[in-house]
Amino acid sequence: MKTKQFFLYSIVYIAIIAILVFTQQSESYTLELFGFALTLPVAVWIVVPLILYMVLAIFHIVFHSFAFYRTKRAIAKDLSAYDAMSKEVLLGLDTNKDFKTEFFKDPSDITKILSPWYDSTGVDIENDEIREVVNVIEQVKNGQVADLRKYRLPKNNGLFLQNELNRLDAEPEYAYEILKTKGVYSENITKKAYDVLLAKGSYEKIKAYKIPSDIEGVSLLVDRATSEADFKISNEELFDLVNNESFSEQDFISFAKKLKNHLAPEQYKAFFERLKNENSQGTEAYLYVLYELGMIDEFRDQLSLADGDEFEKFKILLFLRDNGKNVPASLLF
Repeated sequence: MKTKQFFLYSIVYIAIIAILVFTQQSESYTLELFGFALTLPVAVWIVVPLILYMVLAIFHIVFHSFAFYRTKRAIAKDLSAYDAMSKEVLLGLDTNKDFKTEFFKDPSDITKILSPWYDSTGVDIENDEIREVVNVIEQVKNGQVADLRKYRLPKNNGLFLQNELNRLDAEPEYAYEILKTKGVYSENITKKAYDVLLAKGSYEKIKAYKIPSDIEGVSLLVDRATSEADFKISNEELFDLVNNESFSEQDFISFAKKLKNHLAPEQYKAFFERLKNENSQGTEAYLYVLYELGMIDEFRDQLSLADGDEFEKFKILLFLRDNGKNVPASLLF
């Protein structure tokens, strides 16, 4: 209610009370206090407290209206400052806006954190729940694994996805758990999980999910077989892994280089001889193995079966060797 309306209604109300009392009691009453006597009609004595109450009420309304005006004005100024601060934050500029009201304390700090350029280290959020969320976001941004179960985030949520990527880096064995739940995670997460499984998982788990058929994935597993003692893969599994019709002669020569010190000489020769017999692209790798093992007579016999310019680099190696220049096959491959 507005002050003018309150004053008008109060006057009307007091007048009605005075008239009603006066019609019922028209006599006067004398009040004596400390030797001072005041005689007024009874109706007046009745309405005096009402008048006093009205005056105090009007003072109360005026005071709070003024306080509300000041608060509203401060909020308006803070809103303008907040808009300016938002632009500065988004542009990555330093901002030192001062807010007069408490309503903008947490929102201003949160706005700073939401900027892609702002370092939120040391920002003090008073709201406990929001502060906890900010700390969780900071953990995820810094590559740590946070417990997000209480927030029940959907599987396609950006924070959830980044946290899963962080967990894959921290817990390689988690990759297989993701891959087992088909159709739940995004393609990005699934691909990262598969890459982690190839790089750090056991061959048993790799087989359980999917054996790679691309040259990058197979080369990675061959590298692990030759460099990691705890990566268990049999020679038969290794052969099945590299025996791929889509691989080139150069790919098989690369495998021959990597497996030279991994397999015993007789296993090394048998491995690539079988590859030559089963894969049309495996002949050059077999020639490479024969040359590296120093089995020159068999190497020469294989070259004698060549047509025209076929196996030209190996013929150069044989020519150099026949002329006293014993060079490694890696010189030309």
